[in-house]
Amino acid sequence: VKDGGVGSIFRASLQGDQCLQWPARQHAPQAHERTATRQPRGDCGGARTGPGLQDRETVHSGSMDESGSEAHMQRVQLKEGKGAQALALADEAGKACYEIMRSKQVNTTNGKPPNWYLPIVDCVITQLRLSAYAADTESKNLKNQRAAYNFIREFLTACNKKEKNTPLRSLKMGTLFVVNHLFKLCFRINLLRNTANLRTSIEAPGFPPLESFPRSQTVTYKFYLGRLLMMEEKYDKAEECLDYAFKHCHKACKKNKLRILQFLIPVKLLLKKSPHPRLLEKYPFPQFKAVIRAVKTGDLKGYNDALRQNEDFFVQKGVFLVMEKLKKFVYRNLVKKVLVYVQNDDSQPHKSRIYLKTLRAALKVHGVETAEDNFDEIECILANLIYEGLIKGYIAHARCLVVSKKNAFPR
Repeated sequence: VKDGGVGSIFRASLQGDQCLQWPARQHAPQAHERTATRQPRGDCGGARTGPGLQDRETVHSGSMDESGSEAHMQRVQLKEGKGAQALALADEAGKACYEIMRSKQVNTTNGKPPNWYLPIVDCVITQLRLSAYAADTESKNLKNQRAAYNFIREFLTACNKKEKNTPLRSLKMGTLFVVNHLFKLCFRINLLRNTANLRTSIEAPGFPPLESFPRSQTVTYKFYLGRLLMMEEKYDKAEECLDYAFKHCHKACKKNKLRILQFLIPVKLLLKKSPHPRLLEKYPFPQFKAVIRAVKTGDLKGYNDALRQNEDFFVQKGVFLVMEKLKKFVYRNLVKKVLVYVQNDDSQPHKSRIYLKTLRAALKVHGVETAEDNFDEIECILANLIYEGLIKGYIAHARCLVVSKKNAFPR
């Protein structure tokens, strides 16, 4: 490789007889394949078969000898802390792959489909992205990652070109893994405004169904799409995508499942769906446990304390605003607890009324101080709960909250 150059090696590989096929999705890999591949880690994915899209993507045994390849050289460079050198190798290989994709000068003899070399392109883009990460870590800026993003966009353009071949035999089968790589870069370098165009490529008419792609690619796409929908406050669709990613992620990829749950749990809580206790035992999240406990019991003080103690974690994961929206459920359950107290108090003649001064006392116990001369703040909280359908009733101004005698707190 050193003598001939990385680009020439890849040109020879793509134009020669060496072939890298998409692994079959109908069955699990054989024993020799399982022992030859590493467990995926890093980003979400991890199907039983198919090239993974984790931060250390795997290539199935028999596909390609890496002992003298540029991939091996790049990994050596990365381990030695030479991100710039590794990026130069990856960039040369990427240019060679892109040149071949544009010219379509590939060997299609022996019954090989025209897009047989797409897994090689996936491997090259993976190394390009990881090398850009390492180079920017050394230089402490985002220049290389931005350049990698722009370069990988060229691959997306090449994949979306019109072809005479059927979609399953065309370069469109490479669109999904290219979009996944771009998603990872967008989230890493804060280019989320560019994700709308990437989603358009997948949602375009005539695009192959996601079921025709390796499951690892589909899981990765659904994970990032769910995160984007969560940011757009489309929580129903976000739950659908994240739930799909969690259920179809390989059971051995526990780290990936944990990453998905970091976003799936807040979305489900906001949709009034509490995770099963066994799930939280298998995948422990002490940050979420404290919040869930406070929401269920109407413990406003405990909720505020949990949110304050874990603020850095929630902000880092991008779910702080979602967790903050759970406060309305805490208020609802607190009002419900006060109503139970009123109904069990024989001195209270009206069992469906909660006087505002009683609610003010309950809020004060939980560390929330309100104005002593009026109930405007309490009435505002109750009005929002009634408007959102969390409480059925009405407010008697400056006096009390009158709740429905039947189903006062809809589920």
